[in-house]
Amino acid sequence: MAGSKLVDAGFLAGNSSSKSFRDALSGSFSSFPDLKISTHRGMPSMWISEAEVLSLALPFEFSLVGKFPSNRPSLEAIRKFFFNLKLNGYFFVTVLNTKNVLIKLANDLDYYRVFAHRSYFINNCYMRLIKWSPSFDVDVESPVVPIWVSFSNLRPHLFSPRILQGLGSIFGRPLKIDQATSVGSRPFVARILVELDVSKQHPDKVWVGPNNLGYVQSVVLENVPSYCLHCKALGHSNADCLVLHPHLAPVDIVPESVVEPVVVPLVPEVVAIDSAVQVPMGSNVQLDEVLWLRVLRLMFSMTISWLVFMISVGFNAAASVRVSNELGAGNPKSAAFSVYVVTIISFIISLVIVAIILYTRDYISYIFTEGETVARAVSDLCPLLAVTIVLNGIQPVLSGVAVGCGWQAFVAYVNVGCFYFVGIPAGILLGFDFGLGLGAKGIWSGMIGGTFIQTLILLWVTFRTNWSNEVEKAQKRLEAWDDKRKPLLADQR
Repeated sequence: MAGSKLVDAGFLAGNSSSKSFRDALSGSFSSFPDLKISTHRGMPSMWISEAEVLSLALPFEFSLVGKFPSNRPSLEAIRKFFFNLKLNGYFFVTVLNTKNVLIKLANDLDYYRVFAHRSYFINNCYMRLIKWSPSFDVDVESPVVPIWVSFSNLRPHLFSPRILQGLGSIFGRPLKIDQATSVGSRPFVARILVELDVSKQHPDKVWVGPNNLGYVQSVVLENVPSYCLHCKALGHSNADCLVLHPHLAPVDIVPESVVEPVVVPLVPEVVAIDSAVQVPMGSNVQLDEVLWLRVLRLMFSMTISWLVFMISVGFNAAASVRVSNELGAGNPKSAAFSVYVVTIISFIISLVIVAIILYTRDYISYIFTEGETVARAVSDLCPLLAVTIVLNGIQPVLSGVAVGCGWQAFVAYVNVGCFYFVGIPAGILLGFDFGLGLGAKGIWSGMIGGTFIQTLILLWVTFRTNWSNEVEKAQKRLEAWDDKRKPLLADQR
């Protein structure tokens, strides 16, 4: 499946037509030893040479297994998710069983990019990524996990790709170097992503260099998950295994009922962002990561909102000047017509922008960052962003009209009342834990409520205005200022 096509030809990517074995094998020649039908350990067996097994596994070199500990979304939803990642090459997704899917990627760049995340949320279903190998068993979790290996105070002259790859090879297969290491912007530490077998012990120091010019280099393995050799599962160690040690189970759990290994998810690349998406129980996700994602997605959404809001600010100034000029010139119909035209134009522009944002909601955050996590988080807030843009297409214009009519005090009272007595209290009740606990969505929804009420008030007042009376009021203001006006050099005569 390519990044531009949502089509899956199957993980074998071969001819879909059915063939008999006679047709499939006719004209074929194999350089491998013949298959041998025999018995092994008291059961019928078919012997295949190791070379042939590795040759057959070669097309699956960049394959991963997506494991869903609880619910699994539809296969179409999973394919659409990977399609939206905009991978460089083709990919294929197929079901292995009810809990596992095979993800076959086409190149090492896509493989490193996807595997480095270690987990995803797809339609609110948690998926953990596992390395595929020729010996992969769906009932056994692979202990090979992508782990960042840090080399603190690595000598500057050793920041060479060849040296870094060699250092990573001590621990496993190197996948990639982080951006700061590759450009040398952080010379005090080098970080390498490595496929690490977490079931084994690894050194915390290595010797780097020749015997006479070498030195001891410290090593830090970041966020290494536990692995139970008994359950063949990630998330807990042998010492914490409830199967091996039933007495460790909480009091309210009957030890005899513990027949399945307790699997704790790895650190998800997509963490909890509010009540709609929950962090899996037992996750190692730190609170600051959750807060970081909440703040970041709100910041990006508000940035987009303010960029669009600047258009309405222009209409605000235009409406204020035009309406005040028409009222001062004694043209009530022109003033009313100007209000209708500027409001409708601003509203239509906001609708067009909203349509574009909703259509590109999965990609709009790439204006600011390439992070897929933030992209999905911002996409989740786009409906609220759309409502905000529509209201901001009307409310600033009407505020400009009110200022042009001389209603500054009225507009100030409306702003203060709607935001400080409606919007902020509603946001607190909806967003924080002592209320509904909706997080960023709740806070933003409260502010939308304040803006909505403000817009309704301004609409009601503006479109019930008697413009002839406003012209008369404007004339009285002009006459009052004409009476007080003095020549500029009157005091010097």
